[in-house]
Amino acid sequence: MHLAWLGFNGQSFHVVCKNRRNQYWITTGNQVLTRAIIDCITTICNQSRITAVTVDDNATTQKIALKKYINKECPNEEATICCYSLVHWDTPSTKGSNSEKLHREGHLLYKLHEPPGGIMAMGSQYLQNPVSLIYGQSWKPAYVELKDGLLCIYNDKNDSKPVLFVQIGGEECSGCRRATDTDRDHCIQVIKSDGSSIQLALASGLEASDWLQSLCQAVAEGIDSKDTDKMGCMACCLVMSQQKLLMCQEDLQSSFYRTLGSANVIDVTSVLQDPNVKTYCVLVFESHDTNVSNEQWVLHFNSEQEKLRFIKSLADCWKTHFEVEIPVFPVDDFGLMKICQEMALLLRNKLTIKKS
Repeated sequence: MHLAWLGFNGQSFHVVCKNRRNQYWITTGNQVLTRAIIDCITTICNQSRITAVTVDDNATTQKIALKKYINKECPNEEATICCYSLVHWDTPSTKGSNSEKLHREGHLLYKLHEPPGGIMAMGSQYLQNPVSLIYGQSWKPAYVELKDGLLCIYNDKNDSKPVLFVQIGGEECSGCRRATDTDRDHCIQVIKSDGSSIQLALASGLEASDWLQSLCQAVAEGIDSKDTDKMGCMACCLVMSQQKLLMCQEDLQSSFYRTLGSANVIDVTSVLQDPNVKTYCVLVFESHDTNVSNEQWVLHFNSEQEKLRFIKSLADCWKTHFEVEIPVFPVDDFGLMKICQEMALLLRNKLTIKKS
């Protein structure tokens, strides 16, 4: 190794060997990790009495290229780089073109049915009530909602979190059918992959048919879109100026930028954060701009520090326009939270280097 150039905001680094022929671009998307790697390399070289590695952290060429890109996309403003981050960008509101058609909700009765042969695992409530060994637990009133492929069961319509949920069409759901082994008419059954099931009692045969049709469609759509949904989260660069949020692809070697999407900073109405998974945030928009095609953007970062750095930069820009702090709230849409958490887990597993 001879030279090491740090990318802007420490999102990447470029290593050049002594012969100048071997060059490597490493993208971390993590300022702290980049600095730790460079510090480790320089320490090893110094201790081993190898020729010292020259480190350039100015990122002058990249800054010039970024400012030219901002000038091209935002010709009416001064080219100021307020934030630059490598992220995974997701727009979950675009998923499922028939999601509105499959949306059902209402007050129903439900009960859980354990898999056959699992009596000892059922708990004392089954042993105390012999009828439950045949028909399962007792029926309970609930508010049930099917939305975006997620079946949620709430104790009350106004509750923010369900007591039970199943991803229809996901790995935890095997299918849906009419329930026959039950003590009520007009029942349908959601079968889970572990052999247990959720039974829903409807008021009439017609209502049961409508719910069953929607559930079966949700199962089919979930299976068909399982792989394409995972591809919906795109690795890209987030470039923010005083006026614009730009999502783009960047070629570090040629300084070429291709815009994937953009939004106005003033159209961001709030930022949502997950108290449990701290590496992503949701931007909520309210815009009449035809170029803004989604009401929500989900941004997945490689660390919590990177997310907080972006939110601070966004808050500073937002404050210059409105002179107040940008509203930051917890994610209150359970369906959205589950989608984001699953994607965060998928990205973490994909980016984690496993020891052999």
